[in-house]
Amino acid sequence: ALEDAVPTTNGLQQWRPMPEGPTQVRVITPGRRQTLQQRFALGRRPDVGALTPYGVYDAVRREPHHVVFDAGWFVLRSAGGLVPALEAWPYVAWMLRRALVALVEREVAQQLTPAERTRVVGLLSGHAADGSPADTPHTAFVPMANVGWPRFATGAVLGAAVVLPRTADLDLLTDAVAAAISRGAVLRPDADVGDGRVLALTLGALGEWWLTPARNDARPSQAPARYAQAATTWTTATPLVLDRFPKQVGDVEAIVSDACRHTGLPAPLEVRTHKHAGVSGAPAARPRQGVADGPGAWRLRWRDEAGVVVDRFRQRPLTHVTLTFPVAVRGPVLLGAGRYHGLGLCLPSGDDR
Repeated sequence: ALEDAVPTTNGLQQWRPMPEGPTQVRVITPGRRQTLQQRFALGRRPDVGALTPYGVYDAVRREPHHVVFDAGWFVLRSAGGLVPALEAWPYVAWMLRRALVALVEREVAQQLTPAERTRVVGLLSGHAADGSPADTPHTAFVPMANVGWPRFATGAVLGAAVVLPRTADLDLLTDAVAAAISRGAVLRPDADVGDGRVLALTLGALGEWWLTPARNDARPSQAPARYAQAATTWTTATPLVLDRFPKQVGDVEAIVSDACRHTGLPAPLEVRTHKHAGVSGAPAARPRQGVADGPGAWRLRWRDEAGVVVDRFRQRPLTHVTLTFPVAVRGPVLLGAGRYHGLGLCLPSGDDR
């Protein structure tokens, strides 16, 4: 009997289809009911039917897959000024990246060797020394937002996080980022912080957003641990940017599977795409029909200080996804072409989160 196969924990088990599962379970297949009715009418015994290997799932005991991003985040909380909307995050991430690179160059580079400076700046900027795009994982900048709670998930941005890649230079990069954030603080007397010293992020003509390290911030939405759990099912809190345009039925699933493999994840068993987020409080991937750049649209295009248009993802499709993997994967899970700009950020969902 199934209940005798593996000792129970608290009297409950969760069985799932697994290619390596030790127990063959009889499953219902299309047309099974009709087949049984026909055999019954003829006075015949039912046949065995289809069998599928099953196993007891345990998200803790199964060794999870790890992704290319490190779970140790630099979390900054909002301390006042202009707090951006979540839909503006790609632009905010772009500005935050530029600001942090400039701080490292100004405040930290003198303490680094030329080779160390090149590696740190490259890992932060996502560009090689010659200015070409990096072909290895680099730093992502993600929103810390009030999303994913059963009640009172407003979608408000509470802060930002600097998500470092898993790299041999992780300690060097960690020290450089910490020093840059500490030394780059400026005085803003109206800021919501004791000494008034904050990281002042200029968001174009709109003004400044003030940030400070989130030490002793007990708000659950500011906890990186909720993004770093091990789970088999993950849902996007910010929409995923597809790496290419789908051309036929099934292309989206294949594109998302490729995006998973690019970040060290196995191919998902199931990919569900949808316009609206499966995470409470998170904005839809697209605004209502006919509103391309109005309220509710994700900001995917902007101008830099010289007036040059920066068009990172505007010509690419956005979608929310829910992914189910064959084994537990440990976050942070960031997927798609916009992952370094905080898009494709996922939260664990389901019974095993």
